[in-house]
Amino acid sequence: MKYQRACPTCLQHSLDLRGRCQSAQPAHQSCSRHRFQPFFIANGGFLASPRDLPVNNSSRFNFTFEFGGGLEPFRDHRHAWSIDYRIHHLSNAYLGRTNPGINSQLITLTHSFGR
Repeated sequence: MKYQRACPTCLQHSLDLRGRCQSAQPAHQSCSRHRFQPFFIANGGFLASPRDLPVNNSSRFNFTFEFGGGLEPFRDHRHAWSIDYRIHHLSNAYLGRTNPGINSQLITLTHSFGR
C-alpha cells in the first residue's frame, strides 16, 4: 500500500514520502510546497470612453499599464491571502490636444477561497 497525501497547494497531485509534489509537469512548473509565494504583476491595455478623459480636450481613447509585485501566503489548499503594490499609468500618448497623464499607486489586499 502506497502512502499518499494531497499536495497542500493545489490538491491536484499527491505528495510522496519525502513531501515532494508528484506532478507530471517539469520541475519549474510543478506545485510549490512553500507557504509564501512572491509574484510579479504586469498589465497593459486601453480605455475607451464616451467623453474625454481625464479632462476635456484630451482624448476619449487612453492607454493604460501597470506593474508591481506582492506576496501570497497560503492558509491551506483552498484559502489564500495576497497583498500587492502596483504602479498604474493612464495616458493618451498625445492623441488629443492635451495629455494629462495620471500616475497612481495601489496597495491591494485580496482573499481567495474555493477552487
